[in-house]
Amino acid sequence: MNQTNKVSGWVIIVSALLLGLSALCFGYFQYWSPNLAEAQNWADQREKLKAELDKRPRLEKTMKEALDQQAKLETQWASVIAAKSVAPNLEQGGIDIGKQGWQLAVDARKYRDSVQKILNRQLLRGGVKVLDPAPFVPMPSDSGTQVAADMFNTPPLPFPVVIYDMGTVRVEGTYEQIMANVRAYKDMPEYYAVVHNLQIQGTAPKLTGSYQLSFIGYVRAKEIHPAVPEGADGGSGGGDAGAGPAGRPGKTRAGG
Repeated sequence: MNQTNKVSGWVIIVSALLLGLSALCFGYFQYWSPNLAEAQNWADQREKLKAELDKRPRLEKTMKEALDQQAKLETQWASVIAAKSVAPNLEQGGIDIGKQGWQLAVDARKYRDSVQKILNRQLLRGGVKVLDPAPFVPMPSDSGTQVAADMFNTPPLPFPVVIYDMGTVRVEGTYEQIMANVRAYKDMPEYYAVVHNLQIQGTAPKLTGSYQLSFIGYVRAKEIHPAVPEGADGGSGGGDAGAGPAGRPGKTRAGG
């Protein structure tokens, strides 16, 4: 009888332990473990957010530097446009490209003459002599419907700009005069000039310099007038006796 009671007592103890262990397992897998994983997930998210917040001062600094650089470039570009842009009227040597097609054709020839005169003065900077063939600004089209595209590049460009590739320029002078002539292009009024492939030959003091010359000008315009049918475009006149190359003012050449 006593032996049976002892066995029954152990069974009860073991059963209680197993039941308690089962309860613990149930609580662990059903509640504590998921909560622990969720807590760890929140901790990971917190660390990620903290890392992002730690980046904020650096990002703000980078943004400020980028905005400062943008403002600097905009200021520099504004100064370039102010110094290297074509006046918006004929009186100042520029052109108003908001005119109707036929009037634009007339004004384009007058404007072309102004460009030639500016180029002629620039070619003689430094006291050099310009050798033939002297650079010649091509004549614009007689048709106003072609002037905007051919002369002011609208289209294909979204803004009006004149682009002149003058090819090879040959000048004669001393070494100092030739170098002064080349350096002077950075100060060419209204236009941005590019000189490259400079070569100097001959026997001092009289030397011959040759270089490639291109220049562009941004045309200030409130509007670009669309092409319209032209009834009297053939009589665009006003520029037929255009300014000639440097050293030969007033001489004309067949239009380009």
